[in-house]
Amino acid sequence: MRLLNRTNWWQILSADVLLIILAYLVSFVLNFGAAAGIRVAFSHFAVALASIGLFLLCYYYFGLYYIDTLRDRIRLLFSSGKACMTGTLLLIAYVFAFDNYPFPKSVMLSILLANWALIFIWRSFIDARLLLKSAREARRVLIVGAGNAGARIATQMRDLVDKRDEVVGFIDDDPAKTGSVVSGFEVLGTREQMREIIRTQGVDRVVIAMPSAHRSTISEFILICNETSTEYSIVPSFYEIITQAAPMDDTCLLYTSDAADELDGVDLGGRRII
Repeated sequence: MRLLNRTNWWQILSADVLLIILAYLVSFVLNFGAAAGIRVAFSHFAVALASIGLFLLCYYYFGLYYIDTLRDRIRLLFSSGKACMTGTLLLIAYVFAFDNYPFPKSVMLSILLANWALIFIWRSFIDARLLLKSAREARRVLIVGAGNAGARIATQMRDLVDKRDEVVGFIDDDPAKTGSVVSGFEVLGTREQMREIIRTQGVDRVVIAMPSAHRSTISEFILICNETSTEYSIVPSFYEIITQAAPMDDTCLLYTSDAADELDGVDLGGRRII
């Protein structure tokens, strides 16, 4: 699964902390009134700090930092509920074990419900922003492999009327190609520089256009994509295409150098070869 908004995770984490604090304060205000509630809440400062750490851990454990969870509202509702219930139970255990002052147990239900409501609304808002951004902006694409397959894909993307994808450049295992221009796009570096290029170029998607590469090489590129939470598509070999041994979806860009003409008449289930 892909992590949520990898380039802005500090803002998301900071907002989560503020919402946990807000839920904590609101719980005391609802139970004791405004002035008395805030006074009692701050008298248990250690519990407030513990609640921040415990709830953040639960949010991560139950998948609230992953895009897949946001895309399904029912899943988001139940995952956020489980995270908040677990966080509240852990907070109760902390209070019984470590809190030196009598803690009002009556606020625990309010803490649970307030956190659940706030995190669900906040994650729904993030999802709406992601959807608006994807509809408004072209995805930035890095092509792995500056050979025939990569050049063909870059040309197709450049010439498309619907500019859903914007090529930022290539990377290639041949360091001699670094700095050269292929199909109008620069070779930005090699595999060793891929993580840094993804970060500095704001890459949203990687197309691995090395159909003849060894599986271990492809696996290394996939690992980098997973580590950087970047979408990826793989150009399969000619053999994998005609046997349909390679998993393909409607968004996958497929091309095999010197083999496109041979695919005329081959039934690929409506999938595109470019």
